[in-house]
Amino acid sequence: FFSSRRRHTRLLTVTGVQTCALPILRGLIAPGYIDMHLHGAGGHDVLGAGGAEALLVATRGGKSPEREIVASLRALAATTAQHGYAAIVPATVSLPIPSLRLWMRSVAVAREEQRADAQRGRARGEALILGAHIEGPAITPARAGAHDLSTLVTATALLAALRERPEDWSALRIVTHAPELDGADALIDYLVARKIVSSVGQDRKSTRLNSSHSQQSRMPS
Repeated sequence: FFSSRRRHTRLLTVTGVQTCALPILRGLIAPGYIDMHLHGAGGHDVLGAGGAEALLVATRGGKSPEREIVASLRALAATTAQHGYAAIVPATVSLPIPSLRLWMRSVAVAREEQRADAQRGRARGEALILGAHIEGPAITPARAGAHDLSTLVTATALLAALRERPEDWSALRIVTHAPELDGADALIDYLVARKIVSSVGQDRKSTRLNSSHSQQSRMPS
């Protein structure tokens, strides 16, 4: 957030008086933004160039898109840093559980590689990759929006997947889910115990609350 110009200044040095140009910075110092729900930016998708299709092919024995996803996430980190972001939490829409596992592992790899590069002074121009945000697939079908209905599962099914191989989900930081689904209470307890944010979304209840709030805001005082 800085602009700069140069002003010629006379300096007294051990060899005499010299004239040189010194930069003058003008701007604002402010904390960096944190984007906790980022699907993409600057032409880069959190799922990589191949998107959900490449992940699905990989789960069926095809080539893994891990390196493409890692490259896309690092490019996202660099792009967002240029716009004032200090950290990001890449978010994916609902995917089949096997695809989610693969994507989560890719996020973990990107995060670890970024940390290693930062220790060597090679990632200073990037926003930190804090972890992953999965939006779904435990959401209400009636409020799915752009989510693929065929990928949606109950909260019980998502919890079973998280418990089955917890190491696959090491980078998980936020889960958006619908609290009215079967098994939601147990899912929330599991997430909270592991300090993973349980975020309400794509559900019937919050829609009614928002509608009620909107109606109240329009009522004359």
